[in-house]
Amino acid sequence: MKEADITIQKDSESVKFPFESGPIRREYGNLIHEYTTEGFWEIKGEEKTFWPACDYPKTKKGFIRAGEDFFWVETEGKGTTLLLIHGGPGVDHRYFHPNLSLLASKRSLIYYDLRGHYMSPESTHRLTHGIMQDAKDIENLRKALGVDYIDLLGHSYGGHVALLYALNYPDNVGNLVLCGVPLGETDEEINRRIESHPISKKMEKAKSSEKRKKLYYQFYYHKPLSKENLYYNKLVQLAYKTEKNQRLLRAYDDDPFNTDLAKKISDLHKSLLVIVGKYDPITCIEAIENTIAGARCSRLAVCEESGHEPFVDEPDKFSGLVNDFLDGL
Repeated sequence: MKEADITIQKDSESVKFPFESGPIRREYGNLIHEYTTEGFWEIKGEEKTFWPACDYPKTKKGFIRAGEDFFWVETEGKGTTLLLIHGGPGVDHRYFHPNLSLLASKRSLIYYDLRGHYMSPESTHRLTHGIMQDAKDIENLRKALGVDYIDLLGHSYGGHVALLYALNYPDNVGNLVLCGVPLGETDEEINRRIESHPISKKMEKAKSSEKRKKLYYQFYYHKPLSKENLYYNKLVQLAYKTEKNQRLLRAYDDDPFNTDLAKKISDLHKSLLVIVGKYDPITCIEAIENTIAGARCSRLAVCEESGHEPFVDEPDKFSGLVNDFLDGL
C-alpha cells in the first residue's frame, strides 16, 4: 500500500502523517468492496459497479489508518486543526465542498467520511454502527493526526457526534461548533414538525421525481444552489444508491441514539457556538436557546437567510461566524 506524507499544522509546529492509497478489500457475505484513491468497486455476484472518489481539486486525499480501521480523509489549509463532521447517517462529506474552503485560510481543515460511509471502508471486526462508535472514531483520528486537541465542527447528525465526543473526551477538544443540529426536542417532536411542513406534504403528493427533487431543494435550502453546490449535492445523493449504504442505514436503525444527548449540554465545559438557519425545518430556534442557556461560554447565531445548511445559503456570513468564534473574538 503506497503512502504519501501530508502536513498538518499543530499550533505553531507542523506534524506529518501518511496517507495510504490502497487497495483495501472488505467482504460481507456475497458483497465485496475494493477501495483505492480513485474510488471503490462494489461487487455482488456478477454485478460490478464503480463509485468514484471525491474530485474536489483543493484537497489532498487518501486513507488514514486510525486504530484498526481506515477512514477516507481530505485536508486543506494551514493552522490549528478543525475536524469537519458531516451529517446523515448515510451521506458523506462532499456536500461541504466548496463552501467550507473559506475556513482554510486560517485552519487545517480535516474532512472525512464516517465509518462505513461512502469512501470509508467498513470495519474488519464488525463493530456496531452508531453514535458511540462514531465518537470513538474521532478519538482514533485525533491520535492518527498526532494532535493534542482538535476543534470540531459538526453539521446535523455530525453535531450530535461532535457533542458526544466533547462530553466523553473533554481534554482533547478545543472549541465546538454545531450547525443545523436539533437540540432540546424529542425525536417525535422533530419528526412531527418535519412531517407537517408544507413542503413535506407537497413531496408526498408529487407525481414525478423531477418535482420531488425541486421540492427537496426548497425544503433544505433558502436560496437556489450554485452550479458547484448542486454538483456535489447530487453526488452525495447518489451515494444512497450503493449496496453498502443500505446495509449501513439498517445498522443505524438499530442504534439507540436519540436527542436526549442535549440534556447533558450543561456538563460541557468548552466554548460552544451553535449556528442555525432561520428557515431550517429540522431545528427549532426556541428549543435550542433554552437548551444551551445552561452551557458555559455558549452562543447562538441565527443566519437570517438560511435553511438547513447556512454554509451553503450564506457562506461568507457562516465562515465569518466560525472564524471569529475560533479566534476568540
